[in-house]
Amino acid sequence: MGFLETINTLKEELRNQEWYRQIQQTKYEQNRINQVQKKIEEQQKIIDEGNYADFLQPKEKKEITNPELRSLLLQQQTNTRIIRKAINELKTKSTLQKLGDVGGLPRAFMATADMSATFRQAFLLGVAYPGKFPKAFTIAAKAAFNPNFAEEVMFNLQGGFDENGNRLRNKNGQLIGGDIQSQRRTEAGLFFSNLDTGMIDSEEAFSSNMLQKLYQIPGIGNPLSAVMGASERNMVVMLNVLRATAFDDFCNKNPDSTFNERKSMAHYINTASGRGDLSQLGVEGAAEGLSYIFFSPRFALSRLAVGPEAISKIVKGTIKKEEQAVAKEIARHWGSLIGTTFIIYGLAVLAGGKVGDEPDEPDFGKLILGNMRMDLFAGLGQPLRLLSKYVDSSAKRIKGEEVKLDLTKETMNTLLKYKVTPWISGVIEAIQGKDFVSRQDKSLVKVTLQRTAPITFSNLYENLYERDIDNFQTFAEFAAEFFGLTVYTQQNRKRTLGDY
Repeated sequence: MGFLETINTLKEELRNQEWYRQIQQTKYEQNRINQVQKKIEEQQKIIDEGNYADFLQPKEKKEITNPELRSLLLQQQTNTRIIRKAINELKTKSTLQKLGDVGGLPRAFMATADMSATFRQAFLLGVAYPGKFPKAFTIAAKAAFNPNFAEEVMFNLQGGFDENGNRLRNKNGQLIGGDIQSQRRTEAGLFFSNLDTGMIDSEEAFSSNMLQKLYQIPGIGNPLSAVMGASERNMVVMLNVLRATAFDDFCNKNPDSTFNERKSMAHYINTASGRGDLSQLGVEGAAEGLSYIFFSPRFALSRLAVGPEAISKIVKGTIKKEEQAVAKEIARHWGSLIGTTFIIYGLAVLAGGKVGDEPDEPDFGKLILGNMRMDLFAGLGQPLRLLSKYVDSSAKRIKGEEVKLDLTKETMNTLLKYKVTPWISGVIEAIQGKDFVSRQDKSLVKVTLQRTAPITFSNLYENLYERDIDNFQTFAEFAAEFFGLTVYTQQNRKRTLGDY
């Protein structure tokens, strides 16, 4: 045994001695005594002077201006994410989880290679902040092509560091930011998705752990990782920036807002940005299982819940006189949405377009421009159409007219059939040889290709080689779907990502 090995062995034996541990414990407790005594002195000074302003809110951390320190902290954050992913991959997975990871691949493939969050998950918040929406789009676009920039944006949004370089955390162990506003976001429950593909708090479209394994395959791993990583960064950064923008704007307008008001506003922002609260249905613990069955369970729930949640909060503020600041802000959001919709639809009608107004028809609520149809409701179209069907059927019953519509079937189609994950619809199509929705004949090759290619490019191929539409319509559909709008021509209607 060498000299160094002997010294290290003696040190290890020393650490294991009871008397040594007691000495270290005594030192620790003495340090804590000194820290607590210092804190008590600070508190006593506040009591004596009667100046409680600093005590009511945590001290604001200084902005990090040293480039070297900032670079090191960013590297620390990156390494923390790498370790976090590695730990997640080492966890023992059940057979169901393994099958779910494989089943989640078609959803990830179909939802990538676009910036669809722009007019889907982000639209309800974006339209409420027309001046800041373009900035969020620009930041997200840059993040898509620059991983380091995405890390820096997340660094600024999610958490700060103390003077020792340790991540700041609240009493529950959650990361908090380096300033008061960041801490308020965390305490209020504002959701920030992360850039770690496959993690429970990543965006639903990229929740398959199998992607990490595919990224390691020589030849296809790097390009696949580049494309899907860019799409994920774009979605995550855009939604996180808009969530922070909306929440910070509310706090700036209402500096005296209560904790409950901030929590209520954060919950609405989460819902409006596509993060439905499964705990309200008592199935939060089943979120992972639901993602094996449905395309995007949280997003689907958010579009069903955002309207009722907005109404309930507005009523609570106007009638019960509770959380009035929240009610006022949400009313402004919906005023912006309704106003923008009327302006767009009004201009389109003046230009010769029409708006579908028959609930029984698939064009209901859509902008009709010749033989093209455009859905501007960011995923709200189907719930609104279903609600209109119920209202229309009720009106007909009151008038004594016959109701031919099967509302039970329509409800099941809206809530279940059109929401199932691609692997389920793909298996059914492969067995039956028919499209899951239109019931038209479909080959096994086409089923497979549609489940392994981005939906925007799959539709582009179909428009170019299988449908008789002109180049302008082909480009319009592709561009719209790339940014999250559902656009299609009336001939041979196809299913798009917005139908999920």
